[in-house]
Amino acid sequence: MNLTVSIKNSTTFTPYLTVVNLNNATWVAGQALAVNDSIANGKRLVGLLEGTLPFDGAITVHYTFIPPGPDGADVVLTFSGRDFDGQASIGYNVDVQPGGDLPNTDVYLTRDGSEWVLLLDIAP
Repeated sequence: MNLTVSIKNSTTFTPYLTVVNLNNATWVAGQALAVNDSIANGKRLVGLLEGTLPFDGAITVHYTFIPPGPDGADVVLTFSGRDFDGQASIGYNVDVQPGGDLPNTDVYLTRDGSEWVLLLDIAP
């Protein structure tokens, strides 16, 4: 099964990926997300993975500075794919640390035809 992971940076800062872990899945050639990939403000970073159920993954987006400062924040996206009575099922969670930073961050799961798409929107 394939899963597209889309991360949108709706802030005025440029974060980068510090963790990209996959278990029982791989990135499609030329469509991988990797540690140190950056996301310009207002832009989106997209990766496509393929895996055999069950699979799981975790991606951490690190902001070096978030107002009022002086520290940054981490946005941790976790997801998993499972077989549920013969049907593919996707679970997901987003956690922002420290709590209270980037309060409008949210994650959604949708389908584009037969493909699953996980949309993370990081917003202040």
